[in-house]
Amino acid sequence: MSDAQHHHRSSQKKKKSFKSKHASKSALKEAFRNRVEPKQNGIKPALHTSSKADRKNKAKQIQMNKRAEIANANRIFGGRNGAPKIVSVISLCANVDAWSTLKKILSSLETEIPEKPVEKFSVTVDRFRQKLQFLVPRRDFLSMADAAKASDYTIFILSATQEVDEFGELVIRTVQGQGASTVISVVDDLTLIDGQKLRTDVKKSLISFMNFFFSDQERIWASDISTEAQNIVRILCTTHPKGVHWRDTRAYVVADDLSWNDGKLAVSGIVRGKGLDPDRLVHIQGFGDFQVDEIHIHPQVRNGVKKQGDVDMEGSEPSDTIVRPTENQDSLDELAPAADVDDMDMAEDDAEKPKGVRLDDFYYFEDEEVPAAAQKRVPKGTSTYQAAWIPDDEEEVYSDAEETEVITVGTEEPKRETVEEEANEVVSDTDDMMDDTKSEMYVELSAEEEARQLAEYRRQVREEEEEREFPDEIELMPDELARERLRKYRGLRSMFSSPWDPEEPDANEPADWRRLFRFQNYRNMKNKMLKQPFIGDVKPGQLVTVYVRNVPESVYQYYADRLFVLYSLMEHEHKLCVSHFTVTKHSEYENPIKSKEELVLQVGPRRMFVNPLYSDASTTGTSNKVQKFNKFLQPSQLSVATAVLPINFGSSPVLLFKQDGDSLKLAATGTFVNTDHNVIIAKRAVLTGHPFKIHKKLVTVRYMFFNPEDVLWYKPIQLFTKQGRTGFIKEPLGTHGYFKATFNGKLTVQDTVAMSLYKRVYPRMSRPLLYTSA
Repeated sequence: MSDAQHHHRSSQKKKKSFKSKHASKSALKEAFRNRVEPKQNGIKPALHTSSKADRKNKAKQIQMNKRAEIANANRIFGGRNGAPKIVSVISLCANVDAWSTLKKILSSLETEIPEKPVEKFSVTVDRFRQKLQFLVPRRDFLSMADAAKASDYTIFILSATQEVDEFGELVIRTVQGQGASTVISVVDDLTLIDGQKLRTDVKKSLISFMNFFFSDQERIWASDISTEAQNIVRILCTTHPKGVHWRDTRAYVVADDLSWNDGKLAVSGIVRGKGLDPDRLVHIQGFGDFQVDEIHIHPQVRNGVKKQGDVDMEGSEPSDTIVRPTENQDSLDELAPAADVDDMDMAEDDAEKPKGVRLDDFYYFEDEEVPAAAQKRVPKGTSTYQAAWIPDDEEEVYSDAEETEVITVGTEEPKRETVEEEANEVVSDTDDMMDDTKSEMYVELSAEEEARQLAEYRRQVREEEEEREFPDEIELMPDELARERLRKYRGLRSMFSSPWDPEEPDANEPADWRRLFRFQNYRNMKNKMLKQPFIGDVKPGQLVTVYVRNVPESVYQYYADRLFVLYSLMEHEHKLCVSHFTVTKHSEYENPIKSKEELVLQVGPRRMFVNPLYSDASTTGTSNKVQKFNKFLQPSQLSVATAVLPINFGSSPVLLFKQDGDSLKLAATGTFVNTDHNVIIAKRAVLTGHPFKIHKKLVTVRYMFFNPEDVLWYKPIQLFTKQGRTGFIKEPLGTHGYFKATFNGKLTVQDTVAMSLYKRVYPRMSRPLLYTSA
């Protein structure tokens, strides 16, 4: 058999073998089509997806938990012996009287109503076996806001003949911002409008106004129409309030009775929200935080009817249960104990040692003096940069035939004694970067001419642009040293990733900065506080008298004829810390809001004076926790405000007011975010200069500095331009602060050269807003 025949037969066998294997694979695929192989024991699936039944079961459990939570919250209102529902009645128009409107609403009830206006009273609706407690605050902003804050229902009264005034808009925006449980919209004088069509149009207009603030408003009720007034009472008695999250996560007591004796304030009322823990501090609005002395739990006897189980074995009246604080009661200390902190003067000593700017965590030129002007003989064509690297003790001996030149190495332009420049010389970009001797010769101007040109340049800039090209731009005066004015500033290679130790010694930090309270993980602590079950004797719905110790008599004098609400604080909520909250400037507030400007902050049950620092919200969440400081609160833009104030657990709403005499104006709204001591708010200063001469990528810059020492000091800092180029300082020129710089691209005359420097700014302490009985 020839080799050709043997090769042909072997190839035929391979083809048959391939066809048979292919056929067998096709048969296997066909046989096992749409079949799933059984799982192998001991091997877990790479990805587990829950089945439809699992997802339905999970959703059902979440729904059941929510229903159980709502049922527990509303259980205290159930039955004739349940706690009364608190209803605040607030007038938004000057021509509408809240007390008159309330009497119209309750006219269908066979119950006694006080003839004279009172700020608080209760009625029992026998038909629905429900008790209602009405709050009718005086036309005072703080009274109205506090009443709505503690209410289960808020009735807003509008007028059919008059629009909501500025004061009414402030009230409704405040209630919307702080959180409202359930809102009911009522018009008082609808019968003054003739014609059913006009009345319908008025209602549509009013409901459109209310829907702007509360989108769940489906209709508006008329209090001067008896059927609709009855429906308002029906809604109050048969529906369940939706509650306010930040309020219902803590205990609070709306006072039914108030007394004061020998420094103890006795507050009687029903516990709402969560159970009341005597170890926790309590907050009195306008006066601060206090400790609980003891709590008396009264028997559940209301309206002359005793609940079962309230009578003892002998049939006598049950006695009060007294609950006292334990040794774990929270203290009133706002700061940590004073510790032995290293002397902060070391920071100032360190600031005197370096000979150059700090870039990230390093000082440049720290161990070497800036070389004084010195002359060197070097080969022709050697640049100043190259000459600086030729050691003085290794000077070469050049022959007379070699062309040499003498270069003055220092802060002034090199002086060449034996060089004549060739005209129209063509230089490559590489030569521009390494050899600046072939560019146009620098000629120093006189001091008078330099001052004249600077004044002319700055005048033209201000005329051409209403604002500066960079919002953080600063201007140095010709006789001003940058390294002195900006000695607190440093350079950063990247604001988002460059290291910045928040615990480094800083002579500029506030006196009590290291005594502020801080958490290793605020989020975990917040979840722990909000989710922990209450364990104690004082439960929601119980009638108690809380005795608060060391309360001044002025508290009783102020609240003797006003609504009084006692709020319980969670653990740690009295201690001061660095707090951050997102804010947005109110669209109706037209005045600019500067950082460190004093405002009135309302968060949770507290009101206080703060001087917040504003930072860019887009810089939050960086790896080095550095946020860029803003001089103003930007309109229509989310910002982060930072201040030192007591800790708050939960995403409580935040309101900022500007005090204008005796009145307040809503300036901004937001939400409490967290507390973080390690966040660094960095204020940026931008120095700008003008491209004086441009030779490809080599540029002579002026008006950024005004002496060569400052140029050398800030030489390590990267430069940037308005058009996106980056570069570095190469060397100073002359004595007026001119310098040469190289960039990664060619510049234009219209461009602006800039340098960014940063320093840390610290938030200020808050102080409480104290009420006066004026």
